[in-house]
Amino acid sequence: FSLDGCDSEICRYYPGENVTFRLSFVPYVNSSSLSVSFKAELGGIEYKFHDLESDGCKSPEVECPLIEGSIVSYQVSYTVPDIFYEIKSVSTFEMLDERGQHLVCLTIPFEISNGLYEKVTK
Repeated sequence: FSLDGCDSEICRYYPGENVTFRLSFVPYVNSSSLSVSFKAELGGIEYKFHDLESDGCKSPEVECPLIEGSIVSYQVSYTVPDIFYEIKSVSTFEMLDERGQHLVCLTIPFEISNGLYEKVTK
């Protein structure tokens, strides 16, 4: 998988920044549906990325039904939430088949920084 602007173990982003997430995977089962979830804990509260369509079959890159052993590409863009403090956490990206079983489950460490000095000097 890849995330725009992330080239280290911890992805660093800024409030309001647009980010594109890309992923290719090979399903191990046939599935007529693909459910997608992307969430993170922000200050002790679970945050769901509302820019994200939960029906992965509606993504232009995804062709449903999914066929076991075929390559599936997925892409989504979202906006980093506006927060007023710096935070380090982990986001979780999941893709589930029609039976609710994981096809993909990723945990992605990230940091949201609102340091204007840091952003200007990059």
